[in-house]
Amino acid sequence: MKNKKLIFLTSVLALSIFATAGLTFADSLDNEQSNLNQPVRYGWNNGGYACTLTENDLTTIKGKISNINTTNPPFSIDITTDDNKIVNVHLGRIVFMDNFKELNLAKDMEIEIKGFYRTFNINNQETTVFKPISIKAKNKEIKLRDENNRPVWAGRKGAGRGFKKVGK
Repeated sequence: MKNKKLIFLTSVLALSIFATAGLTFADSLDNEQSNLNQPVRYGWNNGGYACTLTENDLTTIKGKISNINTTNPPFSIDITTDDNKIVNVHLGRIVFMDNFKELNLAKDMEIEIKGFYRTFNINNQETTVFKPISIKAKNKEIKLRDENNRPVWAGRKGAGRGFKKVGK
């Protein structure tokens, strides 16, 4: 009986070691995939696309809202500019904050957004989106990123990452 218990415990230990090694190996593959700019979460790489921001990246777009998506991630609005260009603006979790809700954004509303463009490889297709720093509508303005370019909903007050003094 004692030998059966020893064999059983040895088998369980061996299986645990193999399972841990397998999970560790699989996790390292996921990290390699992330480093290769592959889609991770809603198609975006969790690494520093915003950390590479420079003054030359900042731009302001003005136009009318042609579409609002605040129900399915990634949350976004489409802006039609005066030259009929459609710009997809990704909002992030700002849609849950009260100051965003107070803007009462609506289709055909005039809007001004300061931010930057980023291009991502999603399912082997390049997609360019506009990431806002601030949104101005109906004489109200809200900030979506702090002076360190960290999203206001992200918490932790950043660690000095990103471009300094953005969106002043």
